[in-house]
Amino acid sequence: MNVEIKVNNDTIQITNDKNVLSLLQHLRGEKLNGLAVALNETVVPRSQWDKIQIKANDDVLIIQATQGG
Repeated sequence: MNVEIKVNNDTIQITNDKNVLSLLQHLRGEKLNGLAVALNETVVPRSQWDKIQIKANDDVLIIQATQGG
């Protein structure tokens, strides 16, 4: 079964068995370095990515750190 969530203000559909880590892998592949994630306006520590389940109507914000000056 699919559920709707928001990722960076875009509505997408995912299977309802995703945790934060599997969502990131689905969206970004294995390129997860330099990412920060907030779920419903709460930062999710990297150590919790595989433990926090994504549910219908969740709001996910993914931020990619960049370097430059």
